[in-house]
Amino acid sequence: MSNSARVAPAGEVARHRTAREDDLSQDTPLWQGAALLLLIAWLYASILARLFLQWVGPHHDPNFEHGIVVPLFALFVLWQDRKRLQGITPAPSWAGLPLIWLSMSVLVLGVLGADIFLPRVSFLILLAGLIVMFLGWTFFRAVLFPLAFLILMIPVPALIINRITFPLQLLASKVASSLLELVGVPVLRKDFIVDPWQVWEARATDADSFLLIVAALGDALLSELLALGRELGMEPLVEVHTREELTRALGASARILGVNNRDLKTLEVRVETSEELVAAIPDECIAVCESGLRSHEDLARLRAAGFDAFLIGEHLMAQPDPAEALRRLLGV
Repeated sequence: MSNSARVAPAGEVARHRTAREDDLSQDTPLWQGAALLLLIAWLYASILARLFLQWVGPHHDPNFEHGIVVPLFALFVLWQDRKRLQGITPAPSWAGLPLIWLSMSVLVLGVLGADIFLPRVSFLILLAGLIVMFLGWTFFRAVLFPLAFLILMIPVPALIINRITFPLQLLASKVASSLLELVGVPVLRKDFIVDPWQVWEARATDADSFLLIVAALGDALLSELLALGRELGMEPLVEVHTREELTRALGASARILGVNNRDLKTLEVRVETSEELVAAIPDECIAVCESGLRSHEDLARLRAAGFDAFLIGEHLMAQPDPAEALRRLLGV
């Protein structure tokens, strides 16, 4: 009797592998498959329903309206490739089981962490695992493109978007501000500034000034942001809408005062707001009129009332030719 180990022929190994795959097919009768589908429907019904409403619901996100088209396109690709897919012999593999366990783990993490992105991703991982487990790797590779394409139907969290877009926005703002500086045009950061870090950002992007909205700031924070701006070489534009806000701005020693004709609470625009408050702005301050300015006559009347400058944005942006619209406003 030989002590050497018996080496199985390649054909025998192949037969064993085929037998195991056959066992997998035989171990999953129709009722088990139906039970599995019902379990998946129970786990993901609310998740997919919320995703659908985010596409087309009454409060849908316009940035992700395309989401509903993605699964339809994936199905179209599969339909176009149906003859080739029908020719692939199913070869079920237990290798899909780790993917299924991974999908369940991601689902649990998402539910426990109150995150809506992870459960949606787990659904795609589950689809991949089920395809491998019941149809095999060959079929999985054949449908990999439409399966991977489905990731586009899931709204990406703002955190990921910001990681990608913020550096590009920062670069664009630096290039624009540098070009404007070359031609002698000052740059204003028009934003809701509520934190000192935003003032540092304005300085980092070569802004010459930044907007402070009195209605959004307490007296202490208003004074702090004013002082920081001056320390960094920027005199802020301090925006007011009422006489009480104007008094607070003067108390914080603001030097550039903007009167916004748009009520930020109701969004109603009244040019008369500027005419009512301009007399209370000291002569040593720069008075800026904001919003609701649509003609050269508006500018002439308000300049005669005592305003030194005008902040105009929406009117120009809505014109097919902003340069020509600006020339009309200036009367040139």
